[in-house]
Amino acid sequence: MNDNEIRTDIDIFLNGVQVEALVNVGPEEAGPYIQAVSLGCALGQNMELRFSSPDVFALATLILGMTEGLTITLKSEAEAA
Repeated sequence: MNDNEIRTDIDIFLNGVQVEALVNVGPEEAGPYIQAVSLGCALGQNMELRFSSPDVFALATLILGMTEGLTITLKSEAEAA
């Protein structure tokens, strides 16, 4: 782990049902999950990524924001606690 690496919690939802809760993950750990979400969207599923880090949320929105069927949200402070 890089000392400058931003880490986040990620909740993954499929058709409104939470299917995964990742805690304190960096890019290497999250990568395969993000790819699976992208595949789910390509197959017509409604997916949601919910991030605890505002920085990761902003980056994900820039990179994945135009993906059809994908909602990207930032966890509220209550959810993140």
